[in-house]
Amino acid sequence: MLLLVLSAIFCTTLSTALDIPDGMATDMMKEVTGCIDKTKIDFELLLKLKEGVFEDNPKVKEFLVCLYKNLGGFNGNNELQTDFIKQKMQMVSGESKIVDEIVKKCVIQKKTPEETAFECSKCVYNALPEEEKKSMKET
Repeated sequence: MLLLVLSAIFCTTLSTALDIPDGMATDMMKEVTGCIDKTKIDFELLLKLKEGVFEDNPKVKEFLVCLYKNLGGFNGNNELQTDFIKQKMQMVSGESKIVDEIVKKCVIQKKTPEETAFECSKCVYNALPEEEKKSMKET
């Protein structure tokens, strides 16, 4: 039950920050819940992610890979999908120039899918405007 509550909090945070319509947020919640279930990520690690703390932990990385795969951030070869990241970033910032800069800086394939998802997520979060980070933490 606690994981369901956490899933709801996590999805609400993401959907609010990205201004995702309710139907898409429901789908996202299913994917997040599925990844929580699959990876058995610790509650505290998820709370840290919500706060923007990317702990270098195998469970965090496994969880992020699961999300990237299930939401379309990776293709079948575990390669980052630039258009996917760009589309999600445009939900936060409508300014194409800023989005292009963030994508150029953050969408970098690493040696493993885990490192790729982790570093990309951390980079994108750190590149978000402060008001977006604040709204994610408050939700």
